[in-house]
Amino acid sequence: MEGDFERRHQQLTGTRRYKLRTRGNVRQFDLLVMNEGPETSRIKQEQQLVQRYLDIPGHLLKRSKVSNINVKVGSGSFVVWFLIWTYLPIVTACVAPLSNMLSIAALVTHWRGSADGLYQQDEVMVYVLNSVSLASGSLANLFLIMNFGKRIQYKVSQPLSITFFFIASIILLSALVVAQRHYYHDDHYYKTEGFWFAVLTCILYFLCSFTCMVNFLGYFLSKYPPDFNLDRSERALVVYTFLLAIWFVWGAALFNKLMSISYGNAMYFCVVSVLTLGFGDNVPTTTVGKALALVYSLTGLIILGLIIAMIRTIVVQSASPVMFWNAIEERRAKLLQKVQKEHLTMEPEEAFDLMRSIRRRSRKYKRNISSLGSLIVFAIFWLLGAMVFYFTEKWSYFNAVYFTLLSLMTIGYGDYTPKSAAGRCFFILWALLAVPMMTALISSVGDTLYHWAMMSASSRLIRFLFRKTKPTVQNTISFPGDEEDFDDEESDDDNDNETRSVDEIIQQAKYRKRKIAQTNTLVKTLGKLMREARDSPKKKYTFDDWNSLIQSFDDTEAQVVGADKPDFWISDNSPLRYPIDEPSYLTYMLFDKLQTYTELRLLELEEELQALISSRANSISDNVGDSSSDTQTQCSIK
Repeated sequence: MEGDFERRHQQLTGTRRYKLRTRGNVRQFDLLVMNEGPETSRIKQEQQLVQRYLDIPGHLLKRSKVSNINVKVGSGSFVVWFLIWTYLPIVTACVAPLSNMLSIAALVTHWRGSADGLYQQDEVMVYVLNSVSLASGSLANLFLIMNFGKRIQYKVSQPLSITFFFIASIILLSALVVAQRHYYHDDHYYKTEGFWFAVLTCILYFLCSFTCMVNFLGYFLSKYPPDFNLDRSERALVVYTFLLAIWFVWGAALFNKLMSISYGNAMYFCVVSVLTLGFGDNVPTTTVGKALALVYSLTGLIILGLIIAMIRTIVVQSASPVMFWNAIEERRAKLLQKVQKEHLTMEPEEAFDLMRSIRRRSRKYKRNISSLGSLIVFAIFWLLGAMVFYFTEKWSYFNAVYFTLLSLMTIGYGDYTPKSAAGRCFFILWALLAVPMMTALISSVGDTLYHWAMMSASSRLIRFLFRKTKPTVQNTISFPGDEEDFDDEESDDDNDNETRSVDEIIQQAKYRKRKIAQTNTLVKTLGKLMREARDSPKKKYTFDDWNSLIQSFDDTEAQVVGADKPDFWISDNSPLRYPIDEPSYLTYMLFDKLQTYTELRLLELEEELQALISSRANSISDNVGDSSSDTQTQCSIK
């Protein structure tokens, strides 16, 4: 039976050819059947088994974010287009609610105040233009949100968002020009918070229009499909940002009445409270105001915590693996090109070690670039913010730097606080934009500092003193290979339709016992890998562990993935080219191998059962024929 199965397997191998094609950054396997026949279903089943290697879930390889982008990972322009496709819409969707928030503040706050400190009524033209701008900006944000929720097609909603954001910016700019010409031509009136809110809103509307246009340009150039490449955490970030903007709008209206201050100052108070700065320049004095301030600040702090958690998730689980993958691919492609161009030869273990080295250098490069980039952005944000307060508050530049750094660290001494209308309006926007910037900074720099601490001399001493014992043979990973399917036992060459002998039955029992033992080994190894995936998700496996997996491929799988080639580990099919967590990856591969074993065993039993049924039918037919012959012979004798 074993010999028959092996011959059938070899015959099937000769009746097909393979084709690998690439869709985006995902390789797909096509098996083209050369000869249609009764074995076609089995060929297709083998195709599905091989395709499993190429269709490893995206969350294991961390490639789901780039599966549809039409730019090759590792190319010079990949990072640019990936950021435009994935993160530029998030920036737009988070800035747009803040734009509407400031636009509402610009609408409800008068734009001019007299020398006696009283607010003056705005002209009708300014009020109308301001209202139309708010309506246009709200429509643009609405289309953007519906695009995120896939309620309207990208090709329809994105141009509408671009158009309405741009219209809102132009209309508000017109209102600012009218106000400048009619309000502030002499020293009788001064610019209030409403005017500066309008200035900031005009800038933000234009930036939203520009970012939407750049994102749409990528689709127009066929760099990616007409969709936003967002996962659950990124969509949640957009929702929480929108909720926070509503919370500030409502809070400003509430404390505007309770504390008898302007709407702009009330919004400044809300931002200072929720961000836990506590300057103390605006405080509630009534019991009701104090109680509501507690509830408002606590609720706002919860929303802010959710936003920080989502930003942290995006930085660590989404952006970081893709940047790591891109760094790996850049180095791997150069190495593979050099090997192929110079016709270099290497042993599989040497290729494995080279790939390990590429991963280490890529991880270090990604970590350093991320930390350096975050520090540069932080320095620019900090120093430019100080420059603005230097002009608006008439502080010395050192005091402005002192104030901004303390604010970024949420240390509110209260000795320096913005007093001017322009300074407070700018502080509201600047402080809210500092939240994602500081989260990314702490995440990237903290990861680098942690790595340095773990690699220090003291940590090495600790690892030496408390190192784990060397794994024994029983603790290594074992993948039974399909080459064990057919040993040198005698096979059933030409069985007639006679009943099987006792020796044949014993042989089949031994065969099944061996298969059950192999399956049992797979189950034990799977349990070990599952524990390691839970307890040590970042564990690195040796060449022998990985090689045992590769050697478990049958001839069909090895032919497709190139596992039989010496340079497999630096090839396009190498699993180490992806930013994988190795225990999770090997767990999936072993589980898939176990499933393959089960399906093949069931297929063998089904074939054996069909053979027995056919043999029994032939035996009954022969017995009936012999019985008829005997009857005829007896009749003739009589």
